[in-house]
Amino acid sequence: MVPVVVGQAEANVWGGLRGIRVEGELMPLASGLRAVAPGAPVASDVRQERLGNAGFMRPSASRQISTGTLVTGAAVPRGAGGRRGGPLPAVTGQISYEDAEAGVVKVEIQITANADTPLVGVFYYLHLPGPDYIGAAVELDGAASPGVRPTDPAGVQVTGVRFVAAHRQLAIAFPAVETVWIGPAPGTSGGLDIRIPVSFGNLAAGQTASLLFTLKATGDVDKAPVSLVLDLAHPGSLFAGVGGNFRMQSPQDPAEVAYNLAHLNVVWARANLPLDQWQPQEDADPVATAAAGRLNGGVRTALEMQRTLAQAKIPLLLSVWSLPVWARTPVTPRPPDSGGPGQGSTYHLDPAKWDAVCKSIGAYLDYAKANYGVEPRLFSFNETDIGYDILETPAEQTEEIKRLGAFFAARGSPTKLVLGDTGDPTGFNFINDAMADPEAVKYIGAVSFHSWRGGTPEQFARWGAAAKTLGVPLLVAEGGMDSDAYRYQALLLEPWYARLEISEYIDICRYAQTLSILQWQLTENYSLLTGGRNGQPLAPAQRFWQLKQLGLTPAGSAALPITCDRSGINCCAFADAAKGTVAVHLVNNGAKRTAIVGGLPAGLTELRVYVTDAARGLQETGRVPVAGGTARLTLDATSYTTLLGAP
Repeated sequence: MVPVVVGQAEANVWGGLRGIRVEGELMPLASGLRAVAPGAPVASDVRQERLGNAGFMRPSASRQISTGTLVTGAAVPRGAGGRRGGPLPAVTGQISYEDAEAGVVKVEIQITANADTPLVGVFYYLHLPGPDYIGAAVELDGAASPGVRPTDPAGVQVTGVRFVAAHRQLAIAFPAVETVWIGPAPGTSGGLDIRIPVSFGNLAAGQTASLLFTLKATGDVDKAPVSLVLDLAHPGSLFAGVGGNFRMQSPQDPAEVAYNLAHLNVVWARANLPLDQWQPQEDADPVATAAAGRLNGGVRTALEMQRTLAQAKIPLLLSVWSLPVWARTPVTPRPPDSGGPGQGSTYHLDPAKWDAVCKSIGAYLDYAKANYGVEPRLFSFNETDIGYDILETPAEQTEEIKRLGAFFAARGSPTKLVLGDTGDPTGFNFINDAMADPEAVKYIGAVSFHSWRGGTPEQFARWGAAAKTLGVPLLVAEGGMDSDAYRYQALLLEPWYARLEISEYIDICRYAQTLSILQWQLTENYSLLTGGRNGQPLAPAQRFWQLKQLGLTPAGSAALPITCDRSGINCCAFADAAKGTVAVHLVNNGAKRTAIVGGLPAGLTELRVYVTDAARGLQETGRVPVAGGTARLTLDATSYTTLLGAP
């Protein structure tokens, strides 16, 4: 019996493949499912080839399932048995990917019509990327007639098809004859698009259809050694360690917070000032209301969390997500770059209410200090560049910094303002206005961005450069990859998702040189743990171990430039010249290979090695010798390795 290789198929929540791993190396492709309505183009449309309202589960180590609705342009009329009094979607689907043997994935698709639905058909689409499949030969098996071209408009009938390129190959095998359409991908990428029908024509209410096939990926696997070199002569910004967000939103939060604070070395924290709940009426006195025993429950929960952080002597960034209604302008749609039209509404702060808003914030800070021992080091409004939930122009953020900065200074408060706190790394131009205003600059205590949706080395470097220009630290005030991940908690346990998250953090440390990355969150929301919800004891998952492993970096170490001669490796390095310590973090996103690390401090004789991956959590795997400033070790496939050295 061929052993099952777990973690080969990497699928997104909405049912699309990212690729298939062979010996740890990803053979990339993309895929999705779509119901095509009459008059709609049948050709691929990756924007619609994803299940809506998706659910994701992994019933076994080798199988993952996505469920959801299909884009059809039609819906069940009201009164037809929909959930919560509304209509059911016209067609629902389920896609299962099961690792069968090395390089082989079994794909099973099932659809159900919940009403009579006019359709051209339901199709599964595969997209083979141009860089890997440019010039690929297409080989047909089974019932295809001799001389029929794979690009025939009528499709070809086959029991299998193979795509053979110089370095990548993919084989599709069906249990019976299927019609397949194959054509060049739009544009000039050299890629290929494949369309496979799950059903043809209209669907009647209650009708089901299914499709079963296997995908086999093969190709060259890069196992070449990687060479990395540290530059001890040019230390950069200091790294304090890992941090976390503590916006309390769930009854499960206190247990998760307690676990994380007990088992992680949290050096920075961010929490919520619920200003809308603190003073919902402009003419009210929130301190008098609290003194009378009528403190809002959400405010009390936030203050108790902040007291816990203060007692642990963790520096605090306090952020406002929502303003009270009396301080808002009328609502407006969120800007397109926040995710596109229809992504909800937002509002500006009413300029006429600035004095009242400052007074309300000051009352909260006084109450928090007097009654809970809380005094934040930094303050911000959350993600105002994209309006979650307060929208600011760059000039309005400059005004915010000057208004609140002067207000805090007049009160003798040490609290400084955060510049940016943007929704993702692309918002760096949002901070230019304040950086050019000397009156604002004197109140800025840190620069911040959030890491949602990822970023490039160039984007990360621009944030680091801005912080250096201002002479203040850089914080990633929300660390995470997918801001919608709370909708599908099972995704947070997927090894590929965890590895991409730590890869991003390593890149941020390398290029942006942040003081700390504050994980979103160290609560039940986007949890780093398993258990809790299902009544099982809380236990660390891969993302927890990764964060803890990054936190092994000795506090106060300076970021170092590091070079790497191979792709697929994310790396960063830190050193403390006075103590002679060094930390090197390496994420191997491919096959097992040798790493040669040079430029290490002359006094080092060995490095301790720690590894986290799908099977291991912060496991010390041994020590490697250092000779002449160079160490050689093996990086396991798809793993995160940390090297620690001290004289």
